Amino acid sequence: MLEREFVIEPVREFFDLFFSLLGDRKRYKYLLEFYRDRRELGFRYLYGNPGDYTEIEKLKIRTAEFQKQLAVMLTLLLILSVSLS
Repeated sequence: MLEREFVIEPVREFFDLFFSLLGDRKRYKYLLEFYRDRRELGFRYLYGNPGDYTEIEKLKIRTAEFQKQLAVMLTLLLILSVSLS
């Protein structure tokens, strides 16, 4: 799980993916990769080899990069929505 996240909500993930598919294809790609990497990271934590730290670190870095990109896109969306209202 991510920081400040108590439960992984698959329904919310589905709606995020669905609405981003209708709206912005680039955001859809980022979300899809982010959720896939997060799921893989979780499974590596649960069932991976204890000595497999290099793959886990690579996945952590990729997941953090996607988090930053999603945060920037959401911030821009918020700014645009406020400026248009």
